[in-house]
Amino acid sequence: MEKKHVTPNGSTVFFHKNNRLHSFCLCLYVKAGSMYEEKGKNGISHFFEHIVFRNIHFHRDQKLYQTLDRLGLTFNATTYNELIRFSICGAPQHFKEAADILAQIFEPIDISEEEIDLERMRVLAEIREEKEDDCVAYLGRKVSWKGTSLSRSITGKKKILKEIRKEDLRKFQEDILYHGACFFYVTGCLPDDAEEALTEAIERYPLVSTFSENWDNMAPVPESFFQRKAKIHIKKGDETEVFFGFDLDITRYSMAEMDLLYDMLFRGDYCRMYQELSEKKGYVYSYDPGSEQYANIGQIKFMYEVQPKHLLASIETVIGIFRELKRDIGDALDYVKPNYIDNAYAILDNPDDFNWMQAYEDKILKNPYKDMEDRIHAYHNVTKERMTQICQEIFCLSNLVIAVAGEKKKIPEEEILQVIETL
Repeated sequence: MEKKHVTPNGSTVFFHKNNRLHSFCLCLYVKAGSMYEEKGKNGISHFFEHIVFRNIHFHRDQKLYQTLDRLGLTFNATTYNELIRFSICGAPQHFKEAADILAQIFEPIDISEEEIDLERMRVLAEIREEKEDDCVAYLGRKVSWKGTSLSRSITGKKKILKEIRKEDLRKFQEDILYHGACFFYVTGCLPDDAEEALTEAIERYPLVSTFSENWDNMAPVPESFFQRKAKIHIKKGDETEVFFGFDLDITRYSMAEMDLLYDMLFRGDYCRMYQELSEKKGYVYSYDPGSEQYANIGQIKFMYEVQPKHLLASIETVIGIFRELKRDIGDALDYVKPNYIDNAYAILDNPDDFNWMQAYEDKILKNPYKDMEDRIHAYHNVTKERMTQICQEIFCLSNLVIAVAGEKKKIPEEEILQVIETL
């Protein structure tokens, strides 16, 4: 059973205790990310995520990592387009130490410019190694979210990162942590004094940050959303890659419907894309799917690499899958519902996954369920007819962004255009 606690300084903490487990997951969710960044500060959220660890290490007399390993704690963070998630997990007997460490995210950034430069080098190395600008997904994002903050990358541009200084990071910290929106979520096996221990750790800092029940997760809407033109966006590249993205009106669909649609396409050994593109035809070994959802709009997308000689045939296969689903999804739900019905309670066994589900789906996306049985019923009640209707609404040319990277003379643009127009 979830319990909400507000500390004397106004910080909001949600506890969902399960002492049948053997570990806990303590998280801080912060409203930040590229969606909220100014163009001239793109990447500062991700950079700040990195700096936090170095700053805590400094405030703990350069012994953060020794402490984590000695106590068997794992301390991680991830920056998304619309939030930063900090998480620390471990055995319940070390909850107090974990709470003390996580709360030090609020310590003022006091590391030297030399330390900041060192972390900057690590982030620049991350950007270089990921080679995001060379990927077809980068072009897909630029086209899909053109004219909005979501067209920018999470990691940011090298030029901008090189100009971010200590005072910028301190102001950013103050804006998002001391005056912004954030909340804690705690799951798993907890000691009896967990609430007291976390409250004590948080109360060391004069915070005025709040968690608004109306956390604004509204994405900026590009002019071309739902009004796409049949066009192939081409990028020169060393490898042949394809990106497909479909605009979503999130207000029309439930979380259960979106999860099941995603799984029908991409999850499991019997999903449509894996069976057709990989198992039956061998065009690809794997692909990279994603579902980007905000309070108002979103995108279901995926990309894959393919040999140039199989480029057109692979696109024909993908479009064929979408056409088939629009006619009739058949028995597809039989293969994706068990994960949410038969296996529903399995998520309780993993406090990290359960933490994310409760915090993100319930608190940020505003898709609450009364309890696990209520969640199970939501997935159980999705019908074949409803999913076929959803496929008809989503998989159409006015929602489609398609991008292709590779040797331009080997990309049959006109033939690809003819194929997608059959959608």
